[in-house]
This record gives sequence, C-alpha cells and structure tokens, in this order.
Amino acid sequence: MFKGYRTIFWGIFFSVFHVNLGMIQILPVFVAWLIVAHGINLLYEADPTTSFKKAYDFSLFTAVISIIGPISTWVGSDYAILEYVSIVYSIFELFVIYYLLDGSIRHIKSKEEFNTETDYEGTLRIYMIFFIVNTILACIAITIASLGMLMIVAIVGMIMILWLMQMIHSLKKLQLEEVPNV
Repeated sequence: MFKGYRTIFWGIFFSVFHVNLGMIQILPVFVAWLIVAHGINLLYEADPTTSFKKAYDFSLFTAVISIIGPISTWVGSDYAILEYVSIVYSIFELFVIYYLLDGSIRHIKSKEEFNTETDYEGTLRIYMIFFIVNTILACIAITIASLGMLMIVAIVGMIMILWLMQMIHSLKKLQLEEVPNV
C-alpha cells in the first residue's frame, strides 16, 4: 500500500503544480489524474474495498473532465457553460478524496488502530466541510464574476490541496511503519 500512496501523492502533486517547457505543459492534468487512478488501483489490489473501487472510478472521471478545459480552449470554444466545468471537476475531485480517505480509514480500522482511525475520521469530516464550502464559494464567485472572491477560493483551495498531500504522506508513512523492509 506504500507504493499506492506514494503514487497518489505524486499524481496529486503534478495535478496542481505544472511543469512546463516553454508554453508546452510536460505533464498534463489528465495524465496526473491517471497517475492518481493507478495509485488508487494499487490500494484496491492490496485491500479490495468498495471505497477504493469508487475512488478509482471517480479518479478516471476526473481525468476525463480535466481534458475538457484544454480541448475547449484549443478548439476556441467560448461558451459560458464551460466556466462551470471547474465546478464539476471539483465535485469529482471531492468524491475521489472522500472515497480514498474512507477506504484508508476502513483499512486502518481493519488493523485495529482505533486512535489513528478516529484521528483520520475527524480530519476527513473537517476536510469535506471546508471543501464543500470552498466549492460553493467558487460557484458564487463564478456566477457573480467576483475576481476577489475567486482569488480567496484559489488560495483556500491551494491550502486544502497541501493539507490533502500531507494526509496522504502521513498515510504513506503509516504503511511504511507496518512494513519496515520497504
């Protein structure tokens, strides 16, 4: 499971932080989400729970949704509805995160580490609340075309992604403690 969490961590990293060579993006966002999907699939192979399966499915949907923005820009589409693609992307991302952390909590529960399980359950609840509130604020900001509010949403979103990466890193370390020879 260590390798799965490591793969997910780097997939999320590359989905947020883009590496460009001039104007060409070396690793597009949809490829980063396919990396996340691969990492979740590794977790599913190690612990076949429905939560990991759902997280895998939603990560594939997220990869597909992340292609729409660049394609519409490339084609030159100027539909107002495309502004809301980022909201749909956020909703799919929410499902990936929820099912990934839910599956991780179930795995921790199966190892009978109740203190760790309780910590992650509380963290998951708080993260989901912040994510939903931030997504609602993004909807409002797009609807009323408020650049200031969009900046706040972006900053909070970046903080939340860093928080998620820290949680995945700690889950990875937890798996490393279980298997000291990795």
